[in-house]
Amino acid sequence: MPFFQAAVPQASWQDSMEKFRRPLGDLISRKLKSAQPVTQMPGAPDGDYVVMQFDTSFANKKSAIETVTVGPKKDGQWKASGYFIK
Repeated sequence: MPFFQAAVPQASWQDSMEKFRRPLGDLISRKLKSAQPVTQMPGAPDGDYVVMQFDTSFANKKSAIETVTVGPKKDGQWKASGYFIK
């Protein structure tokens, strides 16, 4: 996870979430579609990750797929390292 934090500063991450997520409006529903453990991610060091996909509905986008990648930080806690909406 330090790799992702170094690659994307917190301010840039927040700006991206504001720019791309806010226009979708309030969350209506979110259902886990899949969760896949992986050890290799493009452009990232090998390690333990989980890529989760959700079928999601927002007020302004009725059907979306959210992809969330999580992995362990140095302190052992798992946190999001990637987020994508399609």
